[in-house]
Amino acid sequence: MFLSFAAVLAMRIKAKHIVTGVSETDFSGYPDCRESFIKSLNVTINLAMDDQFIIHTPLMWLNKAGVWKLSDQLGAFSFMKTKKH
Repeated sequence: MFLSFAAVLAMRIKAKHIVTGVSETDFSGYPDCRESFIKSLNVTINLAMDDQFIIHTPLMWLNKAGVWKLSDQLGAFSFMKTKKH
């Protein structure tokens, strides 16, 4: 559902790339996180909206530790560092 909403917004702002943070390592509890589901949904969204979007899944093959490591490398947690007075 959220990727469908993202596609509607992407079309409105004329974006062609949609990025989602799903990971196949989580698929046991979340079938919609599987690569096959995302690829299928990409085709479905493109057909339904008569447009061409690319759904990117940069975390697809990372486990939780890998996601945390990447987040740290990208500085995603820099806001958490506080100055000592």
